[in-house]
Amino acid sequence: MGAKLLAAIEALKKTPWVVLALLFASLVGGLAQFTSAFKDLAGLVHPAKPDPRAELAKLGIPFTPAAMAKAAADGDARAVGLLLDAGMAADADGATPPPLVVAAKGGFVDMARRLRDAGAKPAVPGDADTALEAAVKAHHPEVVKLFLEKPLPAAAIRDAYIDAAVASEVTSLQLLAPRLADPRATAHEAIAAILEQTPGRQLPMSVETSELAAAHPGDLKIWYRDGSDHDPRDLAAIRAVLSLKPSLDAVDGNGQTLLTKAVGSDAPRVVAALLAAGANPRVPALCQVHDAKALPLSCAVVRGTLIGMASTRALLAGKAPVNAPGPDGATPLMLALGNGDKEVARVLVAAGADPNARDAKGRTAADYARARGNLPRGTQSSIN
Repeated sequence: MGAKLLAAIEALKKTPWVVLALLFASLVGGLAQFTSAFKDLAGLVHPAKPDPRAELAKLGIPFTPAAMAKAAADGDARAVGLLLDAGMAADADGATPPPLVVAAKGGFVDMARRLRDAGAKPAVPGDADTALEAAVKAHHPEVVKLFLEKPLPAAAIRDAYIDAAVASEVTSLQLLAPRLADPRATAHEAIAAILEQTPGRQLPMSVETSELAAAHPGDLKIWYRDGSDHDPRDLAAIRAVLSLKPSLDAVDGNGQTLLTKAVGSDAPRVVAALLAAGANPRVPALCQVHDAKALPLSCAVVRGTLIGMASTRALLAGKAPVNAPGPDGATPLMLALGNGDKEVARVLVAAGADPNARDAKGRTAADYARARGNLPRGTQSSIN
């Protein structure tokens, strides 16, 4: 081997310099071609990124917060991405509403992810309308799920849960529930919010109702002929909230329980759901109509045939005490007859109301009826 190498060296010494130069040039050219090919291959695997500002200019998109807000509203993920790549802050100071709120409201999951990953916050304590709340209110649980991938402030999750209850967004309720700091207290607030913020459905007025409305303008806001079918509150959402076991019989700062709130809000389906979940119809609380403490049945009866009948039926089905005295010792039957509500009186009598019971002044149901000048047909003999 050594001899062959020595022979090759001796041969190169005798080779003319021109031939050596040609061999060297050939070797260098080959290396250059290899280097160029390698660069081409690298360019294919890792192409050079275009200048985002140049791309924005080509598309006629200015580098401004307003442009970011518009791109988010249009669902233009490419424009949002280019603006972020060009250095636009994810929260785009000056964009109203913030881009992440817009993306959440529109249900643009990929865009919301890009903005969140770039630093936009789904929920900031103290903000009135967060991206998380926007997703809930617009019924986009897929965006809610995205935001919950990372920790969020407890107060923001609580607010979003209550918004989900009012919006009847059951999937979001299920997603948010495990993250609540105080599930029972939040569930209580959520039921109260459903009752306060979800209006009853306006029904076409019958002739009888129209006459009554004309006689008492402003007193009648929601009409129920039979009740429960006309309560628009979503039972699935209510049941989802009740599954967190709120304190059903707790009296709030306004002196009310959830049952009396439900009666006062003309929400017979909520009344039935609360009773099914274990609410106690024997707990007295402030009744809106009486402006005094009373049992829920008395509150429902005083609301009358058209408005209170469905809640009255729901409470009786839930074993509410039909003869329990209310303000001044008046029983539900006395209250019904004192208001001239014949249909309610018939329902109470059928449920076992005692016509011989007396109030604090010794008056019977018949006395209340005579004072009103009315006795319901079918109850005359039993009351007398």
